[in-house]
Amino acid sequence: MIAGVLAHVGDTVALLGGSVLSFTRLRPHSWAGSYICWGKGNREASVRYMAGQQGREDAQANMELKVADAAANPYLAVAAFLAMALDGVDKDLTLSPEITVDPDTLTEAERAERGVRTFSPDLGQALVALESSELVTRTFHPLLLEAYLTVRRHEWTTYGRMVAEEVAARLRFRY
Repeated sequence: MIAGVLAHVGDTVALLGGSVLSFTRLRPHSWAGSYICWGKGNREASVRYMAGQQGREDAQANMELKVADAAANPYLAVAAFLAMALDGVDKDLTLSPEITVDPDTLTEAERAERGVRTFSPDLGQALVALESSELVTRTFHPLLLEAYLTVRRHEWTTYGRMVAEEVAARLRFRY
């Protein structure tokens, strides 16, 4: 399940956050999971696995998808998460090794060696990845996907070149 999420989370980050401001929090040392990797209790990994209570670790566990935020449509985000997880199970994907350190402390070569990737740097590039994702186009109806992309592209063209503080000031009273 986690392997499926890791395989597709880069392509779906525009659904899991979805606003221009969502990408301002995807930076190292912000506990938002700015690198595509997983780790037990690792607050800097995009997927954080938390074992159950002591003595019940095998019976209880939680998985936190740290890149999701309040800008996401919860229904679309959950649908994307389930599609990613099920794809991992259906394809019997192999889980990459756990990252036990802050991924930002690794060199680029060490991250590449361990399969740690980065997300699109902004909403514009994330929308390109979303639209070209086979999993996304298989999961969502074309009309729904086109409507979502149209709205988010408008946000990108309107706010994408502004600094975060200016975007926040403009959106503050709209939502």
